Amino acid sequence: MPPSTSWPLAAAAALVALAVLLSVFRLLSRAWPEHLPWGLSPIVIPATTLLGIVLYLPAGDGAASHAAALAALRADPFLLFEAAPATAAGCFHLLAWPMAMLLGDGPAVRATAALAFAIALLLAHALARGLGAGTWTALAAQALVLWSPEMRAPLLSGRFPAVLGTAGELAVLVHLVRRLPVLEAARDGAAACAFLFAAQVLYAGAIPMLLALVVVTAVIETAAGHRRRGRWLLGAYAIALGLVVVTGYAWSIPAFLRAPSLMSDGAPAAAAAAMPWRLDIALLVALAASLVLTRAASGAALRTHMAALVAAAVVAAAAAALPVRLGLEMHALAFAAAPLASLAACGVAGLAGLALRPR
Repeated sequence: MPPSTSWPLAAAAALVALAVLLSVFRLLSRAWPEHLPWGLSPIVIPATTLLGIVLYLPAGDGAASHAAALAALRADPFLLFEAAPATAAGCFHLLAWPMAMLLGDGPAVRATAALAFAIALLLAHALARGLGAGTWTALAAQALVLWSPEMRAPLLSGRFPAVLGTAGELAVLVHLVRRLPVLEAARDGAAACAFLFAAQVLYAGAIPMLLALVVVTAVIETAAGHRRRGRWLLGAYAIALGLVVVTGYAWSIPAFLRAPSLMSDGAPAAAAAAMPWRLDIALLVALAASLVLTRAASGAALRTHMAALVAAAVVAAAAAALPVRLGLEMHALAFAAAPLASLAACGVAGLAGLALRPR
């Protein structure tokens, strides 16, 4: 438990965040019953992780800086329209504001970050279900995401708005897994536009990440013979990006052109590094590749997962080549953790099915 937070206050923050998480889960289970069925299995890992983060994650400089920024924003709401808060952490501070009125700035910031991380784990369950995974396979996908260092790095380094951004991007990915096969009409195009708009408003780093995801997905769908689907997706993103620029970032563009570092989220930046060769990553990639042999998943959901991995690799490589460190490398790798874990878990299930099949 952080030394600056008393046990009663930390417990209150944990209970408030847990109540919000359960509410979000209930809403998603009604909207996505086939991917997030209401019950214990999808929520047990996210809820346990949330409680652990709020109660035991040590408070660092990142949490202190965001708590100070939240206090300054409450004192002067017009700070939201300055370049750095508006483009990087403004939405995170706005979402933490209601909790701050009850719990104080520090606990509210930590609870909001824990809630965003738990929602990302919840969405990882939905991703695996989208590939046809059963209950235990989806639980394994959640565990693999939690185990991934890239997923935990923004949280541990205090880059809380990036955690919120990853949750928003995963919500877009889950929507595409669910609705891409029918994304050939105005209604589904509008829904995709809404998801893309919301995710990019939440965090500025989502703009290049979702741009890459949409372009790669459209290319893959066009190559698979679904040109109309690819055009609708590109059109939905173009409208969403235009709305984001007009409503969220138009006044910040001149400041960003003068100082691109304003796009960082205000917390100490994690060490920027390309994807290292590690045994755990190699194992997950091998398990994901085993789907080619087991045929445990196919169709638009599998293509969307693959597009997410390619997009994350493109963004990480492009960000590493930039002269300004924006933290996009680690953000892209954190986004890739969920689809990679989903594919790996389904690969394990497929291999197990082959091993247990009667000969």
